[in-house]
Amino acid sequence: IRLPKPNPDTPYHYQIVSQSSALAGEQVTVTVHAARGLAKNLRDKNGRKINPWPLEVTFDIVHGKTGGMLVDTQTTTLKRYQSIEFLSELPDWTPSGSHKIVIRMTSRQEITETFYSALEVRKENKIILIQTDKPVYKPGQTALGRVIVLNP
Repeated sequence: IRLPKPNPDTPYHYQIVSQSSALAGEQVTVTVHAARGLAKNLRDKNGRKINPWPLEVTFDIVHGKTGGMLVDTQTTTLKRYQSIEFLSELPDWTPSGSHKIVIRMTSRQEITETFYSALEVRKENKIILIQTDKPVYKPGQTALGRVIVLNP
């Protein structure tokens, strides 16, 4: 996930690492790290010092560019200097094509930032070949054969 230029109004700093492609039926991993460098002297509208930690972090995988079908969603709390890892098992029925990973981070002061990353999902095609030693068997004969599974 590419992060935008630092926003001076943002009370927290973090790193997000995500993969860009996955197979349906396999795991997707996204890591969020709350980095050092909390904005110093962060104050609310009344001039009081505020501490935005912990953050509520929501992780979504949605199908398509329009954000249609929700494939997975998880929410957890991120503390300062902590790393969290979201692990999502993509169901076998996950359609191939473009998906989005959506990360929403909300502070105690309800400051929310949202980041998007593209995730290309593809299905694994398998070819199964079954071969026998004879084309036709008589009742009671033992069938000999082999099965070969190919991943093109």
